[in-house]
Amino acid sequence: MEIKFSEEQYKSLLKMIYLGEWMVNSYQDQPNQEFFQLAQYIYSFTDKFNLQKLVEKDQEFNEYFPSAEMEESIQEFIDDYDNENFWDEIIEKLAWRDMVEDHGEAAIKEMSINDLNEKRLPYLTKYAKEFEENGIKNLTIK
Repeated sequence: MEIKFSEEQYKSLLKMIYLGEWMVNSYQDQPNQEFFQLAQYIYSFTDKFNLQKLVEKDQEFNEYFPSAEMEESIQEFIDDYDNENFWDEIIEKLAWRDMVEDHGEAAIKEMSINDLNEKRLPYLTKYAKEFEENGIKNLTIK
């Protein structure tokens, strides 16, 4: 199989590969080899597209790494993702905590998915509204 890319498409692919591999491996002690190896393979074509400024090859380890320029070009995507994910996670976790407090884990386990979603919605709405209006200003730890 052969896939052809324009320079711009390949540049976008490099960014997508970096973002995907970053999401999977950024918090791991040992990288997921499936994603790491795929990234290495895609990075290995940078010479053909004259995009060595985005990916550097470490001769000692014979591995490719995103350059500082590449990292800078996609940091905004990572920051936006982290920010959005933070709010979604905190809303979900606080809503779940309150729901368990009010209904108990056993009762929640017995609920149908429709009942669960119906009962969960007010908690989600409460925290979404609170954080939209006040950010973390009113968030405290007991």
